[in-house]
Order: sequence, then C-alpha cells, then structure tokens
Amino acid sequence: MPIVDFCRQMISSSKNFFRNLNLFKPPAGSDQNEDEQQRRFNIIVTRIYLVLLTCLLIYLGLFIHSDVKEITEKRVNPSKEELDSFLSDAECPCSRISLLHGEFISLKLSLHQICSSDFVLDRWIKAIYSGSNVTYFNLNDFRTFGSAQFQALAGFCNQSNSYLQQNIDSFENSTFISPELLPRSVFQEEINSTITQFQQTVPGAFAAQLELVLQVITGNRLMSGLQTNFIISYYDDPQVNPAIYRHRNKAPCNCVSDHQCTSNAIFSNIFDAPTQNEFDRDTRLPGLASGCLPVTSILASTLECFYNQACLNKLVSFFPTKEKFSAMTNSNISRFSPDTT
Repeated sequence: MPIVDFCRQMISSSKNFFRNLNLFKPPAGSDQNEDEQQRRFNIIVTRIYLVLLTCLLIYLGLFIHSDVKEITEKRVNPSKEELDSFLSDAECPCSRISLLHGEFISLKLSLHQICSSDFVLDRWIKAIYSGSNVTYFNLNDFRTFGSAQFQALAGFCNQSNSYLQQNIDSFENSTFISPELLPRSVFQEEINSTITQFQQTVPGAFAAQLELVLQVITGNRLMSGLQTNFIISYYDDPQVNPAIYRHRNKAPCNCVSDHQCTSNAIFSNIFDAPTQNEFDRDTRLPGLASGCLPVTSILASTLECFYNQACLNKLVSFFPTKEKFSAMTNSNISRFSPDTT
C-alpha cells in the first residue's frame, strides 16, 4: 500500500475515532442503556472535557517552564537614596528591632521667661518682704502676700524644671519597636503622635498633683500664716472668720467654700493701724491678684506688669528697698504672652 494512501487511511480513522469518542458511555455488562440522544450528549461532553484538559495541561506546562527569578539583595546600612529605590514590597528586616527614643529624638525643655529672671531669686523675694508688718496691711494689699507669692512661683519653676526633666529622661529611655523598616511617612507619623501624647500627658499630671495638694490644704482648713484665707479678730471674743474676696463684677467668695477665690491686688496707703478689714484701695497695678492662698493667687495673676519698666518701678516704690530691677523683654520667640496666667 502506498504511503500516501496509508496516511489518508490513518487520518480518516483518527477523524472517525475522535468524532465518535465517548468517554462517558455505560460500562460493558451494566444494566444502563444508551440511546442515540444520550450517546450524542456524551460525545459532546467528552469533547468539552478533552478541550479543558488540554488547556489545563498547556497552562501547567507554561507555568512550570516559566523563568521566574527571586532576587534577594542584602544591603547593610543602606542610604536614603537606596531605600527610596527599593520596591514597595521589599522586605527589610532591622538588625535592631528596638531603639531608645533618645537615640533619634531630642526634646528641649523651655520654661517661661519668669523662671530665669530676677523675680524668682532671693534678691527680689527679700526686697518685697514686709516682715512682721504683713498683717497690718489690707487683706488685698500686695505687701501682705507678694513675697510669699513669688516664693511659690520660684518653687513652681524649680519643681516644673525637675519634673519635666525627669519625664524627658524617662521618654528618651523608652523604646521604639519595629521589626521591619518603616516608610518615612509612617515613621514620622508615629513619632509625631508619640511626642504629642507626651506633651499632653505630662502637664496634666503635674496640674493634678498641684490640685491634690490644694485640696488637702483646704480640706483640712489649714490657716495661712499671712491670714489670707482666715482672719483672726481680737475684739470682744477672739474669732477666726473666713476671708471674703470680691472680684470685679462678681459675687463675694469666701475661702471656706472655694479656695480659688481671688480679687484684684491693691496697694493701700494705710499703715498706722491693723487694717485687715479696711478697703481703702488707692493703687491697683495690672495683673496682680490676691486670694485665699499665695499659691492660688499667683496662679491667677498675670505677669504683664513685669514686662513694663514703669509699672515695675511703681510696684517697687511701695517697698523700702534700694534694689533695682529690670523688666522682662517681650520676645516674639516665647510662646507665652505677657498676660498669661
């Protein structure tokens, strides 16, 4: 038989084979019968099955033989430019998963200008100290409590400096933990959030401690030696009466019910007799407050007079001192305004 005829016969046989191929016909000897319609349906299903099987085999072949390369590049201490050139899905494990905040963050302590001025030094405190004459002045007279106010202010400055420095040291010794390299934006956002939380938490904790001390003082009704919260009367029957303060356009406030009572401080011209209950208010300087306790009244005061040399000179003129003091400078660098309490 010629080769050409043989090839034609093979092709014709193959066509007939695939045309009638039925992989789903009932097995021989079974009770199932396959009619002509069922046989055609099974042949169609067989063809679909073979097409899908062929596609799957081709896909697997291409996947297995595809040239996939995973490049692992190790860099020690890469530069910023190299980090930026890395793929976004690159994995960069850190050689150290934790760092102290102090290794890359530096916090600077900045207190109010008053804390570095002459007004928290002994020279100023002694210059405005009236000695045993304090109870001769009017209850609201600055000479009664001025020295004690600035002793308290000096204490606040020292305590604030110590408290804040301790918290800064604690913050710088705390750790930042990250097992992998963070994008610069994510890292900056986390650090800013940490610093903001620190700035909000620390002052609040300090204020809470101060408020606790004031509550203990008022709760136990401790009497100030300056008689600013309770006044001793020496008339027919010695009595201890709560001091009453009246701020501008406000109702009277007594120190039994509220330790935050304040009024405007004055300089009275009466000095020849005890005048705790006299209200001859001759001179009033801006920003100065009187109150139940020197601690609370200095907190209610502003420092505007101490930024004005004329006002400061007027204040000093009420005291028998030859000391000279210079007003503070109103610098735009400071975040505190002159009328800050």
